[in-house]
Amino acid sequence: MKKLLGKKKRFLFCAVLALCISVCPIYASAVTFEGEEAGTKIAELSDLMEEWYFYAGLGETIAEIADDGENGNVLLLDKYVHMSSEKTLDTPYTFETVFRTTEKPTWMLGIFIRSGIVKDPLFPNFEVDAYDGANGSMGLGGSGMTIAIEEDGIDLRIKNYQDDSRRISTSICRLSYNGTFDATEYNKLVMKDDGKTVTFTLNDQLLATVEMSNPGTYDDGRAELPFEFYKTAVVKNAEGEILLSIDNARLVSENYCAGIGVRGDTPTYFKEITLEKAEDPSVTDPDPEPEPEPPVTDPEPPVETGDSSACAGTLALVFAAAAACTVLRRRRRAATEE
Repeated sequence: MKKLLGKKKRFLFCAVLALCISVCPIYASAVTFEGEEAGTKIAELSDLMEEWYFYAGLGETIAEIADDGENGNVLLLDKYVHMSSEKTLDTPYTFETVFRTTEKPTWMLGIFIRSGIVKDPLFPNFEVDAYDGANGSMGLGGSGMTIAIEEDGIDLRIKNYQDDSRRISTSICRLSYNGTFDATEYNKLVMKDDGKTVTFTLNDQLLATVEMSNPGTYDDGRAELPFEFYKTAVVKNAEGEILLSIDNARLVSENYCAGIGVRGDTPTYFKEITLEKAEDPSVTDPDPEPEPEPPVTDPEPPVETGDSSACAGTLALVFAAAAACTVLRRRRRAATEE
């Protein structure tokens, strides 16, 4: 009897907890392109532009829907393309892309995370840092980290600070992938950020985790990059072994975003671009000009809103669970006395 009552209590508690968690939904902005017409420019893709900012560099930039044969219509980015999430992100969130490159991919394609929002031509994601020193390598962007699909493997590239004339460089970490990898086929890259750790998964295979700490700023004189950074970054493989540890990282710790950078002749095809983030149901967009309500002669009881109904329902369930637990305790006490 005691075991049965204990199981009922645990089940009731779990059910109430699940309902309480469901009050905070997950908002996913998943954009696919199969329903778009070939030749449609990126600026005309309202579903995408609702969540993303796009900037094209000088020259013949390509950012439009293209027919990719049996793969259907997809988004083609080539030449000089900057994309970043329109708003800064709050953790936890997930940034997912399904994409393929051409026969010879290079670091000139970057899928960014933990970069800062830059909405001007000073340092977009397709811009190179032009670093030519001995303490790093040249790479795209001025902040954050990217997964770069190289011809001979997969690299994690982390922007860093250098105390020299150039100030910004890139640390490179080669990642292992078990099995056959073909960059010309569509691959799914998933980046999950919980606030302190970012995980990178390619085709459901864990590539690496990056642990971030030690927030601060750099006196680098770069007014176009006014961010606070996590300076310490520790990269581990799927087995937990440390692959790279640096204390000069430029991983934006506040007001960060996700992004994409394409430079030069690097045509890249995207089937899907997704941002998944937690959404606070208590936050609503205020109506700037509420319409006046007509006078009510026979007032009726107020109608519960969706938020108040959800809260009231959750509270009712909690109280019901408490009452049920009390009844169960009494029954158990009675059974014990018998």
